[in-house]
Amino acid sequence: MTSDFPDVIFIAIFVSVSLRHKRLLLLVLSVIAAANRESSAFAGIIWFFLYGLDKGRRINWRETGYAALLTICSYGSVILIRYALGGWQAIQYNTQLLPINRLPRMLMDFFRHPSPFSWLGFILFMMAPGVIWIVSNRKYLTSTHIRLLGAACAITAISVIFGNLGEPRIFIPTIVITIFVAVSAEAGRQAVLIDQVIRKVITESRREDFPTAGRSDL
Repeated sequence: MTSDFPDVIFIAIFVSVSLRHKRLLLLVLSVIAAANRESSAFAGIIWFFLYGLDKGRRINWRETGYAALLTICSYGSVILIRYALGGWQAIQYNTQLLPINRLPRMLMDFFRHPSPFSWLGFILFMMAPGVIWIVSNRKYLTSTHIRLLGAACAITAISVIFGNLGEPRIFIPTIVITIFVAVSAEAGRQAVLIDQVIRKVITESRREDFPTAGRSDL
């Protein structure tokens, strides 16, 4: 039985290990995470957005190939685990539906009976705090933050297509990455504020030490 808690932990570790460029460790962790949920395949997406494109937006084929390897190995492990536990019936094509086919009807039902406690309301409330936090600190975002947000958007799109929208937990990977970026941007803002305070204290202390500096003697 899968659990949401390991999903949060693994996605956070994927981001941390990817930023440290630990190839082998990330590969091992993505295979281990496959025992919990298919979101283990998102390790490859995170790696691709961090390193698969250079500063000129050209594809780095070496890093892109490794990202594909991560995704194939992790999702392949999911299939093997399913087969080991349920045989061929657990990996047939009809075991993985595409809930996006139900999206138009779900949206129509929402607009007919709008409620903050609906599936869309829960998703928006889950996403809103992190998004607002990031927007408020947008000038402290780095290129790495932008790449991680790109990964979050790609993961969101995949989750919408293959996940059950009636279960907001499918957006856990997106939310984890969003919070990671929000906290990191906040840390950058705090660092700037601390630097400004230090500079101000140093400037004022110099003025106290040299109160007549800048004055001419008559």
